[in-house]
Amino acid sequence: MNNRPAQDQLQQAEQRNLEALGNILRVAKETEEIGNATSKELYIQEQQIDRIGNKSNTISSNLDKSGKIVKSMGSFMGRVKGWFSKNSKEKEPEIQYPNNEPIPQQNNRSLRNQEPVLVVQPKKQVGYNEKEDELLDEISQSVANTLISANSISDALDRQNKKLDVIHEITDRNNKKLENLNEKTLMLLR
Repeated sequence: MNNRPAQDQLQQAEQRNLEALGNILRVAKETEEIGNATSKELYIQEQQIDRIGNKSNTISSNLDKSGKIVKSMGSFMGRVKGWFSKNSKEKEPEIQYPNNEPIPQQNNRSLRNQEPVLVVQPKKQVGYNEKEDELLDEISQSVANTLISANSISDALDRQNKKLDVIHEITDRNNKKLENLNEKTLMLLR
């Protein structure tokens, strides 16, 4: 009996399987690259959020100073008292934007595109040839790296949302201060 057609079919099936695994690996690597690029962008975005938070604090401080100046302009004695007074009767609670928040080590690695620490050791399946095993190992490692990147992205988004909430509070408070200053300034001009 001639087994040649059966062997040819087996080789063709193995070749199709290798091609399919190669395509899966390509998609997994692309996904991993997208995750790493997203992590980098989130890191840059978080730096921008930090700068916005710091500027919001500066604006708040400037509005406090402006409030003191407007108040002191109400009367001559108030002006003298205001310039030398260190304590204000109306002191609002401080909402400070968190500066230099440490980034957990795992996120730091992912955000800076270093190689992840997690190494997955997939089980070798009986019946697969070496090339198939190699491709499956690479796919498994790429999926593990993508998981690390996804967790890093999730952590970065959580941190950024908390920071944006603080900035929102500061901005609302600054708007109220500005409205109050505008009213006092209009009263002085009358």
